Amino acid sequence: MRDYDDVLFPEGYQKIKDLEALIAKLTAENKQKMAMKDQQINDLNKKIEELEKPLSKSDAKLNQ
Repeated sequence: MRDYDDVLFPEGYQKIKDLEALIAKLTAENKQKMAMKDQQINDLNKKIEELEKPLSKSDAKLNQ
């Protein structure tokens, strides 16, 4: 059965469609930002691991 909201309430229907489009856009932007943050976290974790490696080697020398 067809939904006649677009015929009966054209202004409200258009506002709903505009809001749905805005929600979709903001959701996509949020996912992109979250992916960028995840990448930054991964990069920082790799840097931390790299910085810990030399400490481990110098600690090993001190323990000998």
